[in-house]
Amino acid sequence: MNSSGVPLDVIIIGAGLSGICAGIQLESKFKNATFEIFDKAIDLGGTWSENTYPNLSCDIPSQRASKLYSYSFAPNPDWSTTYASQPEILAYIRRITKNLQSRIHLHQECVSAQWLEDTDLWRVEFLDTTTNEAFVRHSRVLCTAVGFLDIPKGPESYFEGKDVVIVGNGASANQFIPWLLKSTEKTAPSQYRSILVPSYSFGAKRAILDYRYLASLHDPKAKLIKSKSLRVISANQIGDESGVTYPAHIIILANGFKTAHLLTPMIITGLNGLNLRDIWERRPDGARAYMGVMVSGFPSLFLLTGPNTLLSGHSTLLGIEHSVTYILRLLESLLGSKVLSNQPSASKIEVKKEAEGDFNRFVERRMKGLVYTSDIST
Repeated sequence: MNSSGVPLDVIIIGAGLSGICAGIQLESKFKNATFEIFDKAIDLGGTWSENTYPNLSCDIPSQRASKLYSYSFAPNPDWSTTYASQPEILAYIRRITKNLQSRIHLHQECVSAQWLEDTDLWRVEFLDTTTNEAFVRHSRVLCTAVGFLDIPKGPESYFEGKDVVIVGNGASANQFIPWLLKSTEKTAPSQYRSILVPSYSFGAKRAILDYRYLASLHDPKAKLIKSKSLRVISANQIGDESGVTYPAHIIILANGFKTAHLLTPMIITGLNGLNLRDIWERRPDGARAYMGVMVSGFPSLFLLTGPNTLLSGHSTLLGIEHSVTYILRLLESLLGSKVLSNQPSASKIEVKKEAEGDFNRFVERRMKGLVYTSDIST
């Protein structure tokens, strides 16, 4: 229900790139549908508003292939650099959401969602983070678009004259290390090449193609170390598993995100009290969904950035847009009357358990032998 007590057609959780894509396309296809977008953050944009570390930029080319980091319905051929910066991407997001502003509600964190079998509605509980007050909305459809790439903001002025330890060697570190260290070389120092060559199949993790990180390793203030574990020794010192210690006034964690913990911390309850998080955590293969967007036992629930929908070495926008297109096709049976007044609508839509199982077995068969299933634990 909206604030007046009338059930909404759709509630979208998340005002990042996936939630925005869903909102724009939903408004375009079902012009009379009622929907609202809720986000816990202070601004829209998802990962591009919550992450603000120095030198943050897109880690796939945006300028030379504008379709890779802009939507097909809102192309941007005018990126100023090959790897668009965070401010420029955020400006793009704000530009394409001008018509959605009245539907987006910030500072609204989704706490839980429960399927009501007697009314075929989702009961969604929110917390207003500015007032600490809880409130409830109801909708026929629930679409989660929460993503998984958000971290707390950190200070930018604490680095001068300090010993800085950076934990991690991936895309984030690749961007802010050159900001910390100014260099002009274009290859890594020879003594580090054995560390930089991956022990897993190329492509299992996103390949770093920006030479500025390798250039930074030539700075005498930089030292690259391979270690399986680290522990804090004292307020200004850490140590590795071999007993070697290193001075550390500041520790920057750049060792990735908890991408396997989808939809955390909200609690989603489906038919017969099924808890989605419990189901996924009990499975040895983790989260799974039909076509990456639907889960058996959870009617009219649709996932964006769901299991097996995003490629680690490519633009996430492609996977998001394909998922939204598929979801909108499914919603025709629920919201068809929003297009044609005489078209009947179903009360709910759900995937059969057998179909979900068949699809995921198909995915597992096709994934065998691909780089995405190689061991990347080292």
